[in-house]
Amino acid sequence: MNTKKLFKIFCLLLAAVFLLSACANTAANQTDDLPEIIVGTDSYEPYSDLSTVMGPVAVDVELATEAFRRMGYQVVFSMVDWEDADEALANGEVDCMWACITMEGKEDRFQWAGPYLYANEVVVVRADGDIQTLADLAGKRIAVHAGSMTETVLLEEQNPEIPSIGALYSFGTMTEVRTSLSKGYSDAIVGYEGEMTALIESSPEEFRMLDETVSTHKLGVAFAKDDDASFVAELKEVLEQMQLDGTTAKIVEKYGLNVEKALGGK
Repeated sequence: MNTKKLFKIFCLLLAAVFLLSACANTAANQTDDLPEIIVGTDSYEPYSDLSTVMGPVAVDVELATEAFRRMGYQVVFSMVDWEDADEALANGEVDCMWACITMEGKEDRFQWAGPYLYANEVVVVRADGDIQTLADLAGKRIAVHAGSMTETVLLEEQNPEIPSIGALYSFGTMTEVRTSLSKGYSDAIVGYEGEMTALIESSPEEFRMLDETVSTHKLGVAFAKDDDASFVAELKEVLEQMQLDGTTAKIVEKYGLNVEKALGGK
């Protein structure tokens, strides 16, 4: 191939690179120009995690980013303890709360966009233990996250398949809950499937999950009671569209959750 042809090919390739770069910059600028919406979130893997070097990554983070992009907004995430959610929404610190929030018992407390997913609570035990079913929890010591729906389900004995347990230990963090099982202070721990799956994957030789589900809860996006109801309704519609076009399933599967269960059997 002669020099002129080589030079022509080089110029064409160089032009293509510049064109792609320009398109990427244009897309980025378009995103930057979108109005911001502030999403309050709490740290709860794999649903929300703002601590990674690459920035926010998790199920709810990706769902929120995509849903609001379709509505014409760019998302800014803000860490808010769930206990402070009412105040943060009331004073405008955040526009909504989106972090594996169960709707049950809070239906009248907020406006809701959802349910967009279903969260299953499961039991994890030590791999070498003798607990195989929910019935084997009779008289056992169970550890949970304090203030969680898990705690409520067990305290109020909402699942008739769970027999009378020996003791219920409530800890301030899931790290303490996991440690209690690892150290033998508890015989079993209960939490959301995503977090329990991540625990087992980190130490498959130490922990295992029971097949049965303790309870299933609807997850929703919480807005203040006096927020624009039409905006909340629009988000709910977008979330339904994301389920129908497969976007939600792809995101859920990416983080190791059971897609069928997470989508409520849909």
